[in-house]
Amino acid sequence: MEAYIKEVNPNKEFLLLINKADYLSDELREHWSAYFKENNVNHIFFSALVEQDKIDKEEVKKEDNDDEEEEGIDVDEERRR
Repeated sequence: MEAYIKEVNPNKEFLLLINKADYLSDELREHWSAYFKENNVNHIFFSALVEQDKIDKEEVKKEDNDDEEEEGIDVDEERRR
């Protein structure tokens, strides 16, 4: 695959995306990451579940701030305390 990508466009880089990384233990991710590094394979472990949790937490935080602003609470002042 990497050879094909370079053949099509030498300026493009190969990146292996390992999806559903939340199904792997930390030990397995570390093992595979070491293997890919030893073989000079650019790689990323990705988990939509983890990313969705981050988004959900940000939305809850934003909603909490919006609620406080509606109630007339100075959010910045509260944070300084």
